[in-house]
Amino acid sequence: MSHIVVITMTILLSLFLLVVLFSVHAANFHKGLRGLSCVNDYVNNISCTWESSAATPRADCWVLGEQSTFIGRKLGVKEKIIESCKLKRHINFTRGCNLVFEKKKFSYNNVMPYIRVECNGTMMENITDYKPVEHIKMHPPGVPNVNSTANETIISWRPGSLPSKYLKTLSFQTQIKQKHQTWNEAIILSTLQRNLWIPAGKLKGHCEVRVRVKPILSYKNSNSHWSNWSNWSPTTSWTNEVETSQNLERLLSTTQLIILGVILGIILGIITVTVFLYRSCASRGLLKGKPLPNPSKYFHTLHSVHGGNLKNWLNPLTVSEAFFTAQPRDPISPLEMCESWDVAPPARLHQCPASLQHSPLHHLRLQRGR
Repeated sequence: MSHIVVITMTILLSLFLLVVLFSVHAANFHKGLRGLSCVNDYVNNISCTWESSAATPRADCWVLGEQSTFIGRKLGVKEKIIESCKLKRHINFTRGCNLVFEKKKFSYNNVMPYIRVECNGTMMENITDYKPVEHIKMHPPGVPNVNSTANETIISWRPGSLPSKYLKTLSFQTQIKQKHQTWNEAIILSTLQRNLWIPAGKLKGHCEVRVRVKPILSYKNSNSHWSNWSNWSPTTSWTNEVETSQNLERLLSTTQLIILGVILGIILGIITVTVFLYRSCASRGLLKGKPLPNPSKYFHTLHSVHGGNLKNWLNPLTVSEAFFTAQPRDPISPLEMCESWDVAPPARLHQCPASLQHSPLHHLRLQRGR
């Protein structure tokens, strides 16, 4: 029996420890939720966010805010203005909506009696004595406009909505980064103007920029924590034209150098192949043509008879010997044409001198006689 009691007590103790741990975890979880928080543009718009697990996802939850305005300032009569908006679920236990007071503009002395959350008619959370001046968060600026020139890059923007007339000084923050970078790696530049001048060469390649704004309060006893940075504006992308043109020029010059190198390489290759083929053919004797004829083989009498004297070889006779003259003392026998070729008519010719027998003319005559 005692053994059963011990086991029962052990089980109960374990269950108790589990309940305690679960309660602590739930308490810590609820502590991590911010509950109801509201910021405003210091004009007439209040943006509220409610982080809570107290309501079921299907609960009908609303935010209600009360303002008061004077009907007649001389009489001091005030009128209550209550505006409401339905909370829309965002992620997990977060819901949000915007309260808009069309007939009332916020000012430094403006105090709202309450802003509260009601789900299914039951109040879930309440903020009392809400002062808009202590919770300012402006709308994000418009899309930045970028104008890039050879000397500088000009970035300008406009407010996302008309700011309050009570906000005289606005501080802007710009984030600029390369397209491949994250926003955590971006350059942050601050200015009180609605534009920014950046010298040429500071920004290169494909860039992106976005802007946010925060008012600087000049009220007496004002606190810097009263104002908050707005959300970031939409992003603008652009390419630095100067850098692009410089890159293009470098690319063109590099391309030209490559083309020139290829042409020179081809020319050197052709010269090398030509020299190689010439040397190869020369070493094999393929470039040797037929030998020129030796004139001495055809004109053997030029050296053997005339001793290499070309003039004597061409005309071995003197002027007086160049003509055949008939001897006046010898009678000239008449020639008769006969049908028979057996007997030649008698005729006497002078015997040629020995020098003429070895001349080209003598050989020519012998050929004709044959």
